Amino acid sequence: MSTNYRATLDFTVRKLREQLQKIQDRTSPISEEDTKRVLITPLLQALQWDVLDIDEVRNEFRSQPQDNPVDYALFLNRTPCLFLEAKAVNHSLDERKWLSQIVGYAATAGVEWCVLTNGDEYRFYNAHAPVDADQKLFKKVAISNAEQHRETVDVLDLISKERMGDKQINTLWQAHHVDSRVKVVLNELFQGDDSLIRLIAKREPSLTQGDIRNSLQRADIKVTFPILFSPPSLLTPKIDQKPVWQEIDSSGSQKSLSSKRVTMKDILDAGLLAVPARLEVEYKKRTLTALVEPDGTITFDGQSYLSPSAAGDSVTQGACNGWTFWNYRDRDGRLKRLDELRKALKK
Repeated sequence: MSTNYRATLDFTVRKLREQLQKIQDRTSPISEEDTKRVLITPLLQALQWDVLDIDEVRNEFRSQPQDNPVDYALFLNRTPCLFLEAKAVNHSLDERKWLSQIVGYAATAGVEWCVLTNGDEYRFYNAHAPVDADQKLFKKVAISNAEQHRETVDVLDLISKERMGDKQINTLWQAHHVDSRVKVVLNELFQGDDSLIRLIAKREPSLTQGDIRNSLQRADIKVTFPILFSPPSLLTPKIDQKPVWQEIDSSGSQKSLSSKRVTMKDILDAGLLAVPARLEVEYKKRTLTALVEPDGTITFDGQSYLSPSAAGDSVTQGACNGWTFWNYRDRDGRLKRLDELRKALKK
């Protein structure tokens, strides 16, 4: 998936957040139809769904004539792959009837994935999951929550046209489902299950089962899993993957970037870094962070800079090579010099 797509999606989410703020400042609420028109349809377009092609997006869709209609049905190869039910932006999604409605629509039509939204909050459900309705919830995000902007973009990306085609959401759901079940069992064990007590007693025969049970009751044990989220589009490509990035000179022939000055915009356009990307540095016993914007500028301490070096200069108060000063995290979360991306692009 292209960096341009990611930048467009990021920009759209930010603009929708501004739109939501304007709506909240209104003295009167807006209707469900206006919610769809100004909040939901623009997002679907940013997710690369052609809302004007009825082979991709249909409104008020019925799988069978006698079925209740769903607000949006998204299609791949003329087969519905996701249902989206919309409510007015001022409506809470906590009413159980909304959940029953959308999951029921999807299950009846044989569609695995469905989304319930009020234009701000988006809740993703697996209608085919063999669990209670409440446990069918996979992810939920709110566009208005600026602090969770990156996660919001990541989650919404899962229902983009390309992602739905890759069925990545199914892979993530499977891991999420397994982790949830394992967590339940582990919590039960840590709460004093006799099988765990016997296992500990076998490994530590000097302790009585009563001692072990009392110890487990005193223990503050919490089972947590890392946030399961790293779609490929968000990961930095491996350095040994040479990007196809050439430009045309005045004579009409191609020349590689090794002969020109590399900018952060070049890095982004080549797909070596997804935005918004965080840069980090340890400086004078402090961890400082900066943000790479979609246009290649770098935001640090509330100011915008045209290059890594300019952003670095503002930290060191002197001449600074920003490419060797700043670090980024690769797909495995390892901290690496920003200069490695520049070198990869020049190869």
